[in-house]
Parts: sequence; structure tokens; C-alpha cells
Amino acid sequence: MIRQSRKMLILFCLSLFVVARAQNGPPGGRPGGRPGGAEMPKVAITGKVLDASTGKPLEYATVVLFAKRDGRQVTGTVTAPDGSFELKDLFPGQFRMTVNYMGYKPQAIEDASPRRGSVSHDVGVIRLEPTVLPGQGVDVQADRPEFEYKIDRRVINVGQQQTALAGTAVDVLENVPSITVDVDNNVQLRGSSNFTVLIDNRPTPLDANTALQQTPASIIEQIEIITNPSAKYDPDGTAGIINLKLKKEKQGGVSGIFNANLGLNDIANRSGGDLLLSRRGTKTNVYVGVDLNQRRMPGTSRIRQKTFIGDTTLFRNSTGENDRGGSHFGLRAGMDFSATDRDLLNIGMRVGRHSNEGDSENRYDEWSEPGGAHELYRSLDENSHGGEFYSINLGYKHDFVKTGHELQAEVILGGHDGDDEDINRLFDTAGGIAEAQRATESGPSQDLRVKLDYTLPLRTEEKIQAGFQTRASSGEEKTERFIWDAASDAFVFQQPYSHTIDATHTIHSLYSTYSNAYGKLGVQAGVRGEYTGRNIRLEDTGEDFTIDRWDVFPTAHFSYTFAQGRQVMTSYTRRVQRPRDWDLEPFETWMDAYNIRRGNPDLVPEFIDSYEATFQSTAGQSLFSVEAYYRVTHNKIERIQSLYAPRITLHTMDNVGQDYSLGSEIMLNVSPLKPWNVNLMGSLYQYRVEGELLGESFSQESFNWNVRLNNTLRLTSSTRLQTNLRYNSPSVSSQGTRKGNFMTDFSLRQELLSKSLSATLQIRDVFKTGNFGFTTDAPGFTTTSRMSREAPVYMLTLTYNINNYKRDWQQENGERNGNGEGSEAADEVGGGFEQ
Repeated sequence: MIRQSRKMLILFCLSLFVVARAQNGPPGGRPGGRPGGAEMPKVAITGKVLDASTGKPLEYATVVLFAKRDGRQVTGTVTAPDGSFELKDLFPGQFRMTVNYMGYKPQAIEDASPRRGSVSHDVGVIRLEPTVLPGQGVDVQADRPEFEYKIDRRVINVGQQQTALAGTAVDVLENVPSITVDVDNNVQLRGSSNFTVLIDNRPTPLDANTALQQTPASIIEQIEIITNPSAKYDPDGTAGIINLKLKKEKQGGVSGIFNANLGLNDIANRSGGDLLLSRRGTKTNVYVGVDLNQRRMPGTSRIRQKTFIGDTTLFRNSTGENDRGGSHFGLRAGMDFSATDRDLLNIGMRVGRHSNEGDSENRYDEWSEPGGAHELYRSLDENSHGGEFYSINLGYKHDFVKTGHELQAEVILGGHDGDDEDINRLFDTAGGIAEAQRATESGPSQDLRVKLDYTLPLRTEEKIQAGFQTRASSGEEKTERFIWDAASDAFVFQQPYSHTIDATHTIHSLYSTYSNAYGKLGVQAGVRGEYTGRNIRLEDTGEDFTIDRWDVFPTAHFSYTFAQGRQVMTSYTRRVQRPRDWDLEPFETWMDAYNIRRGNPDLVPEFIDSYEATFQSTAGQSLFSVEAYYRVTHNKIERIQSLYAPRITLHTMDNVGQDYSLGSEIMLNVSPLKPWNVNLMGSLYQYRVEGELLGESFSQESFNWNVRLNNTLRLTSSTRLQTNLRYNSPSVSSQGTRKGNFMTDFSLRQELLSKSLSATLQIRDVFKTGNFGFTTDAPGFTTTSRMSREAPVYMLTLTYNINNYKRDWQQENGERNGNGEGSEAADEVGGGFEQ
């Protein structure tokens, strides 16, 4: 099966190159030269493409060259992240040129011919005007696309995601086909929860899912998904990187933006707001932002469990109601200072407090077969998880005389103070407490990161990058358990189930990449070496659990650019997922009366080999993109459930074996009519996991597919309607299955007061179909569960632009402003990669 999958992937990659090459016709040619005879000196044509209104570079604009004599297409390319392009190896002749970019008016240059005797010709700066749509006598600028499929990453323009505007980063990501979200708002990327979250290209002190759940969508400009990053990036997160790029005003003077979100179902528990103010001068840029949000989501659950002990089967059925959610407060500020024309300093900080709470009431019915009377009781559960966090960064960038020759240094200090509590009470039929317990986890953690990056351009399209980074982190975690005592009517401390852990981690990294372009072929190769030192000390016993190892992470990226906006890229990366501290804790922690968690200090890191091939084509305002991938995960880590005692489940982690994914993602963006945009995206992949579980061999396999259909319709010049439909197919894990689900969202946005104010009504899960179902089949027991959340949910978002605030409609495109902004992914690779 796996060998066939590899063959299929190789054939698919070859097919992409063959088809695209066939469409392009013969290479180069001699449009204005002699069909034969002596060789003539070859020439090159260069230029740069910018947005006419903002002056920002336009990356991936399509440049096509035609022979004037017969109108035949000669060659073509796409622009680099800085908007520049170069058409090389041309025979002298008479040429005309066209330049196209989605959302902009095409432009033709009737004479792009080099002068006689010249070996190069610069057509200069080409400024493209944004497309305008006629609307009741008013010119309306075309919307930026919801999704941009770059050759090396996917970009979500959050401001265009009307249906998720009042939510968080999780709600935005739900509209991406490679993303699935469970009932607890935990994200999976291509079926894996092992990914890295960056905020403005920097790590966050929060864990990945908490960062996504606590970041309001209204403060995010873009989300980048990078599944095969280069050696310049940390290799952590086997599924890749999710980078949240927060809003920052780019125009001069003082300006800002304010958002207010109102939950129409429950204003008191589902509302919030945020404010961003900035001042940009000639040498200094200062910004400050604050956000405060409260979100709660009621729901219901139904669980059926069977436990097998000899010839007896124990049944436990439960139904219940729950109310999950939390609050978030965040403050961020920063300043950029241009000390000289070549030296830029910046400082930034983020501080805040987050909390996730959940209350649930469940009614139980227990009995056994054969025989046995039914026992009825109920439970009340309360849990809270949260704490304060901070992150401070100081950066410096120096530009040398040669363009692209630069040195960057950055220091990042972060910390998080966790404070978790879980209380579980069981009541008998008379309403008295039958048993109860309380568990707490608390402790601070700190992280220091120092990095240095150097870029050396060798020739026009050749460069070397190298860097060093050191990461040092430490943390303490105190776990305590209390049992309710009926005599004293109080919770009593339980020393045997209370522990203190001290953990220290050190990771030193060195990396280097080399990139060049050979005609239309871009090549980049890189390698990263990392030393990992880790010690976890159990203070109760004095036991130490250590890791002391070196790992190597090679990467390779190739791209080939055809004419008329067609481009192919292939890549290979090796990445790692290191176990988290709580995965390794060698003691038992009671989650509630029926569930126990125990870490596994023998866990080893997951490693993944990831292969990708992408083909992208533009035609006018339409875009088609298809990506194939094949991934193999070694030392697969999964959560394992087993029977601890009758009716009690033990949850732990183990390296179960390997998993394999072979799949494809397809995106089509078209505009059937000028005011109507349709975005159809799909993901399908074959998944297999196999290995050894609890001493027995196992193999699970499933075919998974997801689809997203987004429609945006401009009803008038100031009114926009949007609908989002998404379906996730069933899937499997090492011990169970997940049912499929379907959801529909709706939104309507109205702009007011000359577009200074906008009001957006959002309705999520319009048809109440967003239910979740799971089945677990483990030795000694089986469990089926069904969860649902309140639906539909109504939200109203009010947005006010202060002093003509304008979003940065063009991505930073690798532009460096010293604070780490811009897409580092675009900096990495050439020919389509930036050089």
C-alpha cells in the first residue's frame, strides 16, 4: 500500500511538470533573431511591479513577453517578493509585455525591446491600479481575496472572513480545508495537532491551541500556513507552522481602529472589543493595542460506555449539559526607530491574562449484565485553566551597501504563570454528596531566545543564509489532589497524589541555506543542526529524566516558473515534535472521578519526513492551485486509553508506531459575475497508522476528505453578503473513529458614514448541524460519545476607523521593518523564491 502511494506521488509530481511544460510551448525561442546561423548575444529585461495606490510590491504578478512580429509568446515569469522580475537568455528582437495580478487592472507595455547593441533593458516601475467595480455611480475598490495560495504558503486575509469576524483565530482557520476543529476548539492541521504557532513570526509563551483560542480574529491581519518551511525556521511541529500577523497601521500620522463584538444570544457572556492606535513619523513608528473578550458556548453531551470483566458487562450511560468558554485580556505595544538609513532598532511587548472555564452537569445510569439493578446519580464538574503571560522582544537590523546583504539580531523573553483547578462532585438520588475531589496544577515557566541571522548575496540570484539560535527555558509545576471528607465537610489534602516537577530545557541551533536560480529553475538547499538538553526532576523522589542528543534537519526546495502565471514547486523537509513536560510526568493525576492521567517518561520525539509538490495557474482574475503531499511520521505519539479499574479510564501517551498520509489539496477561485466571488477548496488524503499498542499489533486506515465553499456577493457598493459551507469526513485514530460533520455560516456587512463605520451580522451553524461524534475501542471497554453546541449563534460586530485608518491590503512580501514582520517563508527560496 505504502509503496504504491509513493509511486503515485512521484507520478503526480512528474505529471505536473510535463503538463505545465507542454502548455508553455517551446522554450525561449528566437523571436526577433535569426532562425539559424551564428549565435547572437543574449539580452535580459528587468522591471518592478507595485501597487499604484500604496506603493507596495506585488509578489507573484504575472509578466508575459510577446514577439511584436507575429504576436507569439516568447517567455514569462512571476515577480519576486520585492515586486522585481527578470526575463533572461533572450535573443535580440522587438517585444511587447503584459503584466497581470489578481484584483488589479492588467497593463500592457507596447515597447519592451532592448536598444540595439544593449544586453539589458529595464522597463522601470510598473504601477498596477486596483480593479474597481461599478456600483450605483460610485467606484468601489475590489475586495482582497479571502485566500491567497502562494507557491510556498497559504495566506488567509482575515478581514475578508466576515463569518468569523467576531470569533478567534480558530473560527477563521475552520474555513481552511486542511484544518479540522473539535468540540473543544482544538485545531488539527492535516490531521495532526502537532504544529507551531507564531505571532508576528515570533514564538508565543502560550501553547499552540491556547494561542489560537485566545487571539481575537478582529486584531489579526493575516494568517499564514506553512507546511514545509525551510531550515531557517525552528523544526518544531511536525504538521508545520501557523503564523498570526497582527494588524499594524502603515500610513503616516496618527490613526487607529476600534472593534466591538456583541453576542446577540447572550451579550453578557459573549462580547468583547479591541482598539489599535498608531503614530508613524519619518524615523519612528509607535503603536499600542488592547483587547478584551468574553466567550462562552453552552452545549450538550451523550456518552455510552461498556466495560467487559470476564462474563460480565458493565454499562454506564450519561447525558448532560455543559457551558464552556473563557475570557482574554491582552495589551501589546511596540516602537521602531531608524537610527540611520541602514540601521533599524525595534522593541515590542505583549502581556495579558487568559482563562478557560467549563461547568457541566451529567446524569448517570449504571447497571451490569447479567443481572444488576440500575444505579442513578448525577455529577457537577467545574474546571478553570488560565494564567498571566508576557513576551518582550528587542531587535536590530543592519543593511550593508549591497542590496540584500543584511544582519539581524533579536532577543525574546517570555513567560507564563499557569493556574488550573478541577472540581468533581457526585450526588446520590437524595441530593447528598456521595464523593468529591479537587485537583490543582500551578507554576511559572520562562523562556529566553537569542538569535542571529546573516544573509550574503553572492550574485544576482544567488545567496547564502546562516544563523545561530539558543533557547533556554525552565518551569516548575506543582500538582495537588484533595478528597472531600464528609465528617469535616471539606476537601482534605492527599500527599501521595501531590507532586512537584522542575524542568529545564536547552536547545542550540545552527542553520545554513544556499539558494540560486538557473533560468526558470529555482533551487534552495538547507540544513539545520540542533542540540537538545532536557532534565525533568521529580522533587518527591529526586528522580531525574534527561535527554542529551543531536538532531539534523535537512530541507530542499525547487521551483520552476512557466509563462502565463503557471508555477510548480516541490519540497522536502524533516521536522520534529518533542514531548511536552506534562506528557512525561511519571505519576498519576486524577482528572475526575472516572478518569486518570499519567505521563510517560520513556516517550521519544516524533520525526516526520514531508514531501510536497504544488502547481499554480492564474487566468485573468481566476486562480487554480493543486498541491500533493506525502508524509511519514516516525515514533508516532498518541493518547492511549486503557482500563485502570472497573468504570475508571487511564489516559496516557505512547510511541505507537508510524503513520502515513498521501493527499492533495485543491483550490479554485473564480468570479462568475463582477460582484460575485466563489472560492472552492477541497482536501482529500489516505491516512494509515500502524504499530504496537498495549502489547498488540494494530493497523487502522481511512480515506478522509474535507470541502469548503465560500461565496461572497456585493449587493451594493456598501453591502456585502457572505456564506461559508464546510464538511469534514469521518476519520480514524489508533483506538477509534471520528464522525463527519457539516456546518453553514452566514454574514451580512453594511458600510456606513463614508466607510468609517461598518456593521457585520454573523450567524454561525445556521442549520444546527455542527455535531461531533466519537468512538473509542480499547482493551476492556468501548465508548461512544456525541457532543453538540448551541446553534445558531448570532453576533454583531461594529468597526470604526479612526482618522482614516487603512488596512495594509498588500502583504509585507518579505519587507523587513526590523520587528520580524513580513513573510519569512517568501525569503527562503528562489525562482519563485526570493533571492
